[in-house]
Amino acid sequence: MFLISGSLAFDEIGEFDGRFAKQFQNSSKISAAFVLQKSRREFGGTAGNIAFSLAQLGEKEIFLKATAGDDFENYEKHLRKFGISTEFVEIFKTEKTAQCQIFNDAEKNQILFF
Repeated sequence: MFLISGSLAFDEIGEFDGRFAKQFQNSSKISAAFVLQKSRREFGGTAGNIAFSLAQLGEKEIFLKATAGDDFENYEKHLRKFGISTEFVEIFKTEKTAQCQIFNDAEKNQILFF
């Protein structure tokens, strides 16, 4: 049996074909716009990723201890589909689940926002 405590989050991942560094050359201030060629939303967070990985390895009796917001329903269905218990996930009805926005460039550099 595994009890995993940690974060649950939605990861918004975008792909930019250019180079971030080129946009910031010779500037002491940052003001840039990037056109994303691809974008996708994934289920993430440390606890969610560990639980999912353990389920993929065939482990059973996986329980999560985490917090989530009122938008957790689809993530919860995803976890339960793989046999992961969410009975210890506390839902805050006036909040949203954590989110991480991850932007990758052509050289695999990243800019993240939480």
